[in-house]
Amino acid sequence: MKRYLIGVLLLIAIIALAGCAPSASADDPQAGEASVDSIDIMILESFPVQVRVIARGTLPDGCTTIDTVNTELESNTFTVTITTARSADTRCSKKDVPFEEGISLPVVGLKAGTYTVNVNGTEDTFTLAVDNILPTEPPTTPTDGETPAGRPTTDDLPRQPEPKPVTDLADVESIEVQQPSNPNVVPIVVRGYLRDGCTKIDEINTAQVGDRFIISITTVRPEDAMCTQAIVSFEEVIELDVEGVPAGDYVLEVNDQRA
Repeated sequence: MKRYLIGVLLLIAIIALAGCAPSASADDPQAGEASVDSIDIMILESFPVQVRVIARGTLPDGCTTIDTVNTELESNTFTVTITTARSADTRCSKKDVPFEEGISLPVVGLKAGTYTVNVNGTEDTFTLAVDNILPTEPPTTPTDGETPAGRPTTDDLPRQPEPKPVTDLADVESIEVQQPSNPNVVPIVVRGYLRDGCTKIDEINTAQVGDRFIISITTVRPEDAMCTQAIVSFEEVIELDVEGVPAGDYVLEVNDQRA
């Protein structure tokens, strides 16, 4: 009888404790991990160098957002975890939403070598050619306008060359010759894309060689600029001067594209 009574009391206690246990609220946000499709690793040419990772992927709907970005370094591997959050009672379409997240890696103080970056399962590597460590010796402050022995003055230090812009031809996808409103000017609509957000249209030059009109569209980009690699579309309207050009058939070339 006593054993039966003890068993009943234990069962009641377990039920009471279960009733007191906290339950997940329907309003609690749903946590998850972002789906990462690709990563780009960019090394900024400075000393110590800086390394930035651009992660691209998709979120399951418009209500899901990036929540946290955590970075851990173990041995020669950076493990980056991008988490997401979504309100549990929010209704959204199931259409995937692309995202792009920039992550700065803590690389100051690292030794030279090759390092792996893993962002939610997507991996790539980068290499530090030299130790990324600042010198520990504090600079000596000269007194009474004197320069410490063996140390070069500012005038003796070699000057760093100014960064040079990088020029290239724009990538042209289509050429459209429109109906002119002025008989001496033919509007040309050129569409294409630039390699990234730092690349800009620089010059547009036009020349006529025989029965060919040759148009050159060049781009310019700062040499050490750090940008994402997403392409940027462009559209340029070029007014082609045809005053005094005899009637006939002509070929139009824009950056090796013909119309």
